[in-house]
Amino acid sequence: MRSKYSKEIIDSAYFSMSQVTPEIINDSKGQYLSLFNFEGSERAWGKPRCHSHIVVNERNFCAIHVAFSHKHRGGQGWHYFTRKNGRGIRKVTAAKLTPKQRQTVLDYHSSMAAWVKLPIRHAGHPTRNGERYTKYKHVAVVEGRYYSIFDGGEYLLNKRYTQKVRPHHDGGYYVHATIEGASEAKFPSSSFNYGAMDRAILECEVSGSCIHYNSKEAWTHMRPLRCVSEFRPSLIV
Repeated sequence: MRSKYSKEIIDSAYFSMSQVTPEIINDSKGQYLSLFNFEGSERAWGKPRCHSHIVVNERNFCAIHVAFSHKHRGGQGWHYFTRKNGRGIRKVTAAKLTPKQRQTVLDYHSSMAAWVKLPIRHAGHPTRNGERYTKYKHVAVVEGRYYSIFDGGEYLLNKRYTQKVRPHHDGGYYVHATIEGASEAKFPSSSFNYGAMDRAILECEVSGSCIHYNSKEAWTHMRPLRCVSEFRPSLIV
């Protein structure tokens, strides 16, 4: 998507996010996003300032992180813009993003500064109408049975497991969106089955509430369906 930085400077001791939110502008070439990037006059307390960072910029999707500060406080936020088939740009909430768009933003966020807040709200959000999704889980294989690498619990195929999802990696069943992602999952060296050399990827049906982390997801309900891959990692790190 096209974008331009506005020449406007908000040289004030106070302004809100609504005043520095990216705007959709029409010109002779079509639409573009107008972004704010400025520093105001020096005061005893410092300068009012705003920085808009285009994190993802694709033909039909744009994700922008905005951070600002002034005398009374600072703030930051994420803003998302999409368009269908190259037509009009529209602003959407994180909840309206496709799974691929959400994951793209999360992947970029993982390389940003530690103070940048998560682009997807850090709380469990329920799926609609009992929707179920297919995800993949990396497990240990011991004598032909499947076990959690982290805590050692056994997973039986076609059995539904339930655990309340909590933020900060404090609950839920952890899975990945792809087989490749699950295969590359890393575990703490203190994990119960950390040294297990026989591993497997289970295809799982998940539902309920979900928290998206940088490289994995936590879900309330998980039902392992079948084994899609067995392997031995060449190196455990």
